[in-house]
Amino acid sequence: MSYQIKSNLSEKQVEADIAEYFGWISKKTPFRLLDVDEQLTGSDKKFYDAGFSIFMQFKISNGLEPISKIPSSKRKNRSKLEDIREFRSKKGLGDDPTLFFGLREKASTALDYQHNILLNYANKYYSQAFYVAPLHLDKDEYYKCLFDSVIRFRSWPFYSRDVRIYDNDWISYVGHIPFLKEHISIIPHVPVTTHEHYYSYSFTGCDIGWHSP
Repeated sequence: MSYQIKSNLSEKQVEADIAEYFGWISKKTPFRLLDVDEQLTGSDKKFYDAGFSIFMQFKISNGLEPISKIPSSKRKNRSKLEDIREFRSKKGLGDDPTLFFGLREKASTALDYQHNILLNYANKYYSQAFYVAPLHLDKDEYYKCLFDSVIRFRSWPFYSRDVRIYDNDWISYVGHIPFLKEHISIIPHVPVTTHEHYYSYSFTGCDIGWHSP
């Protein structure tokens, strides 16, 4: 029995739905996502307001069943995803199921990893940069929850939230993270020298884990 839960969303669909959501929640002039050069910014889109830029790299979430349901493999050449499942169980993090995404490989024409380029725009006085991923695996459920008309019009598209990122040996605290309804936002917090890293998180967008080789 497979422990992986595949999403039927795509990054392009997430990008399109968020752009539509920005216009849908606007009271007057629609909030607008601006196109940017991904190789220069590490992001897909930018939101600009009063001299401050928010750079967003869209990701899709996939899922992992907990080892309490499907025991982990003990094979030597097992998937790195098994390490995520064991880490979250050991740390007592939300894992029923776990959501996750991996970093992007370095493009042949790129000077650095996308993660590091995005990191350059994070936590600056003039900008913030982060990954944005849905807290859903099904595109129809995602769309229905995102466009819930109970609380529709907003003066600002983001909420503010404090997060903790769990690593093997320490916990990183990051405050005042902008995040969107039905999504998690994760600010790249350390540079990398390989793409073989993952972020994991619970279905509620809490208990963020950072998984290195």
